[in-house]
Amino acid sequence: MVGEGDVEEELRVKRRILCHPMYELLKEAHLDCLKEKKQTVMVALSCNQGA
Repeated sequence: MVGEGDVEEELRVKRRILCHPMYELLKEAHLDCLKEKKQTVMVALSCNQGA
């Protein structure tokens, strides 16, 4: 079970992350990486369907 202190700590960490000066840049880089990975998987799947 999650205690009240755990919830408070989680909220504190989330606030620190969201307030980080590089948060937006890191978020965009992460999303770009996920998009690229998704495209790679889709290409691999389409290649396997033709086999």
